[in-house]
Amino acid sequence: MNWRRRAAGFLLLVCVILSAAALRFEQRDVVGQAAGEINVAGIAIDYGDDQVTYGIVPFAEDSLSGIELLERSGVALLTVEFGGLGTAVCVIEETGCDLGACRARLCQTGDPDSPFWQYLQRTGDGAWQTAPLGPSSSTVEDGDVDGWFWTGQAPDGEAVTLESIGERLDIDLDVLRSTPPQTLTPTLVTFGVSSNADGLLGRSEILVGVLVLGAVIAVGAMAVVRSRRMAPG
Repeated sequence: MNWRRRAAGFLLLVCVILSAAALRFEQRDVVGQAAGEINVAGIAIDYGDDQVTYGIVPFAEDSLSGIELLERSGVALLTVEFGGLGTAVCVIEETGCDLGACRARLCQTGDPDSPFWQYLQRTGDGAWQTAPLGPSSSTVEDGDVDGWFWTGQAPDGEAVTLESIGERLDIDLDVLRSTPPQTLTPTLVTFGVSSNADGLLGRSEILVGVLVLGAVIAVGAMAVVRSRRMAPG
């Protein structure tokens, strides 16, 4: 009887070990598949003032809509829903119009050249083409690039590809595609300088002015103190 119990115990131990090994192998396989299925899309946002934001957005799904890609890029957004017509973009970062104007006429005014956020997708040769289905119904897949342009005319943005955006942002796309899904984050970089259309000073100019003013005040104070010391008692 003892040898039967020992044999049964041994068989049970072997089964436990094999089950644990199989589970670990299955987990590794799932992680490996997930890491290998990461997709990457690019995005370009032209604010119409010589500033353009380029971004790389990884995602685990087979595809996204244009609105989902824009939301996942991490930029600040103001949007409005139009039911079955989808979502309209009113503001990206600080460029756009208020909700009322956006809901009434998509930010446009009586001027035919008044700007609004236009949504385009990159074609195979890197050029931009208006997406006929709009951002809510469009499909973005691995390797695609979306464009958003604040303009009232036909957008003439720089022709780009996912690879050229990756190079500009110093991102290795192959490494990004092998990243575990739980660590996926978008990368955004803005190029260009604001035109300061309102005539306001930039932050750097203000800082320089404050420093210069402080230096003048300090020199003046030292001169006053010195003159008082030298004055006859």
